[in-house]
Amino acid sequence: MTLIALTSDNHLDLNKVDIAELVVNQAQFLTQAHVELLLIAGDIANDFGLTTSYIKNLQAAMPEIPVRFVAGNHDMLRNVTYAQLQGVVMPEYLNHKIYDVPETNWRIIGGNGWYDYSFADNLDKKVTDFEHWKRAYWVDGQIEQSISDPERLNIELNEIEQLFKQATEKSILFLTHFIPNKKFIRYTDDNRFWNMANGMMGSTKMEKLIEKYQVKIVHFGHIHDAQTPVKVGSAWYFNQAVGVHRGKTIEWHEPSFFDAWKRRLRIINLQDYK
Repeated sequence: MTLIALTSDNHLDLNKVDIAELVVNQAQFLTQAHVELLLIAGDIANDFGLTTSYIKNLQAAMPEIPVRFVAGNHDMLRNVTYAQLQGVVMPEYLNHKIYDVPETNWRIIGGNGWYDYSFADNLDKKVTDFEHWKRAYWVDGQIEQSISDPERLNIELNEIEQLFKQATEKSILFLTHFIPNKKFIRYTDDNRFWNMANGMMGSTKMEKLIEKYQVKIVHFGHIHDAQTPVKVGSAWYFNQAVGVHRGKTIEWHEPSFFDAWKRRLRIINLQDYK
């Protein structure tokens, strides 16, 4: 057996989590479940410093279980630059890097991902329309960036494709944050907020890249819907977002964050996806 645990969108600060207590509980739970690798698909916190501190503490609490993560848009909001996000940061950070699962043919490939507005191609909008809307209404307007969103997405695609090319003899599990397939996009009957927000969800180009290289498993986040795994083309898609429970935004109903995390955590056996 090769057991991999999947989680995303924990939003530790928004959920007002006692992180020290959580690390102890998570490490104990994952160890008792005989998990061999934990993959986190971004949006750990609204501050990259808090994200990396949590990852460092969690890894120290369970040194025999590797932790790997990519950054979500919320992680990018504070205390990190675009250039830093493209760098090494720490061993657990898997953006544009690989992790070969020991004694298997599986390779984990990580890429934060981005977007190019193609998921909103049902709207008659120009790039500048999305740029203005993003700065006015979307949280990503706070993220430091000197290039356009389509340009940033193309850099991501090029980096990830190079890693896919190097894994042609491997079974690939792709870890990313942004939505990697149009199947998971929700369209509404009006052309107001949500249909514009779809432009910041991901890209149809990533969907095509995943199919081109016959990726077997994709673990992503960004949307907080409680979805069951689904196979699209060659790949099984997993979204294990925990979501947010605060104010008017109630996305989980368990007594505690740890209970919500356990409920949304998915442990898979890689041998089932050969």
